[in-house]
Amino acid sequence: MTPTHPPIPVTPDDLSLGWLIAALESSGSDSTIQPIGMTKSSIGEGLSASGVLTRLNLKYESPQPDAVSTLIVKMPMHPSNPNGASVRKQGAYPREIRFYRELAAECPLVTPEFYYGRHDPDSGDAVLIIEDLASSRPGDNAVGCSDDEALEIIGELGKLHAHFWEANDRADLHWLRGDGFSDRIAKIFELRWPDGRSAMADKVPEELFALGERYFEDSGLLKWIDEPPVTLRHGDFRLDNMYFSDGDSRPITFADFQRIGVGRGVTDFAVFALSALSVDQRRAIENDLLDTYHRRLVDGGVEHYSNDDLWFDYRRSVGFVAIRTLVAMLIFTDSASNRNDAMLRTTTAVEDLKAIDALG
Repeated sequence: MTPTHPPIPVTPDDLSLGWLIAALESSGSDSTIQPIGMTKSSIGEGLSASGVLTRLNLKYESPQPDAVSTLIVKMPMHPSNPNGASVRKQGAYPREIRFYRELAAECPLVTPEFYYGRHDPDSGDAVLIIEDLASSRPGDNAVGCSDDEALEIIGELGKLHAHFWEANDRADLHWLRGDGFSDRIAKIFELRWPDGRSAMADKVPEELFALGERYFEDSGLLKWIDEPPVTLRHGDFRLDNMYFSDGDSRPITFADFQRIGVGRGVTDFAVFALSALSVDQRRAIENDLLDTYHRRLVDGGVEHYSNDDLWFDYRRSVGFVAIRTLVAMLIFTDSASNRNDAMLRTTTAVEDLKAIDALG
């Protein structure tokens, strides 16, 4: 029997106790969540450039010690908002919902518990209900992390990539390939660069601007990302999407799977290294991080991918991060409060690793 779903909410005002109960009942996700009351609060105000996060505080008639007290509801911004319209076109929400439904259970990473998700392909409206991680310490790119935390994070990333290695051979991942990641980013760049290049010239170093001009003329610079060996990429592997349980045995929890895809895994590594680590920290532990990542690949059964292969892909991935940075600036003109520091990290890594040379 096909479950009856409640209407997809468009704004937090559409969230009610009746809607929540109907959503949970239609998904069959957790019959123990039977609240008699609910209050709402907005979270992450100003932190997300494309979505709206709402915390639901639940009230029970006879609460149990392990009862779920809060839930997080995630939905795109209203379609009248330019960023809300953009994220609808990108298919970010259906990707994340499908990840939780089909892949989270086998994913080596610890992820938030999934309760409900639904997407309307015609309107782009979507809603996702997941576990509230408020009791954990959120990662923060502006604050950074310790060397030990960085090594642990990269070790977990290696496990993820090893598990899904040679993803092209898995029929259950074909839905993630589509046109390929390099084609998607090229289309965005082709659309935005002509109008944004004049403003960009005053915001980025000359070397990165020249790379943008080169990429506009030859989008094939990133084709290698979609070529084997490929794996499941998180797509936005930043500290901001990680939660730490200090003093607890629970491992790091990883969230925000809107940009998952199939491609070269080391692009995730580069995104983390250039967003979470200071220039000095990256230089100091870069070798250890790459060694840790490679060991996890080998431990997970990966063959025929040498340390030399990894280093070359890492250098190319630093070039990819530079282009990714330009794309983000073209799309989200008012986001990234620590952009100056992020730009320094990117340009320094490009120079240190001769990343543009590695792109060919």
